[in-house]
Amino acid sequence: MPVGLGGSTLLSAVAAGAPDGAWSQSAASHACQALVTQVQNQADVLSSWLAPHSDAPPGEPNTLEDFSTPAAALRLALADVGRAIRVEANNRGWSSQEGTADDRAVEVAMTGLLSPLGDRPSRTHLAFGAGDGMVLRLRDGHWSTVFPVQEAGPGGPPLPRRNAKVRWDPIHTRAGDLLAVCSRPTAQLLLHEGTGDWFADRWEGRQPRLTSFLLHVSAYVRTAVEDRSLVCLWDFGNAADAERAGQPRRC
Repeated sequence: MPVGLGGSTLLSAVAAGAPDGAWSQSAASHACQALVTQVQNQADVLSSWLAPHSDAPPGEPNTLEDFSTPAAALRLALADVGRAIRVEANNRGWSSQEGTADDRAVEVAMTGLLSPLGDRPSRTHLAFGAGDGMVLRLRDGHWSTVFPVQEAGPGGPPLPRRNAKVRWDPIHTRAGDLLAVCSRPTAQLLLHEGTGDWFADRWEGRQPRLTSFLLHVSAYVRTAVEDRSLVCLWDFGNAADAERAGQPRRC
């Protein structure tokens, strides 16, 4: 959804509840709503990082040295989302016998992606999250994990735990790339050699119609956890290129 960051910016988010969390799915829906508000509250800081730098060559993405700017803003935003989950849990009676919110009952792994829109040959997205959600990139027919980076390892505790670790990283795309913001079970499905190739064949270089996309995502594949939480973004570079390809404008 568009957010007020001083320009055309898209917020994509996936919040996946724990399989055994009694109220996790309801908490996940509330977390996404709360995230929109918190990102808008941090608009001044985040928009300055997402805007192209005047001293950078045209089409060049922001560099890692620029990335210290949004760290505190993202940490604060997700901490406030965690508090919003707790407040909602207490208001709705999603509580333990002691009368306080049961973290496991409302546990949510949240992954967000801020993407600058508009015509450009390449762009830098801002990925962030708490828990074990992931962002994958499909390029030249191959899926790769771009968030979290390999050095960071698997995600830490999810929201609303007070020790939840907020992660963030820039992600670079060029025309023709696809980004998938997803829960860990869905990421494992896309990264698996057999099933990943099946999805890549249907999604690379073209955006399917919504009905086809939903059929693809819900295709029967026996997995340990039948979670298919997923948002896909196709980067076509320029709107004219997308139109010539017969695709609606995206990212």
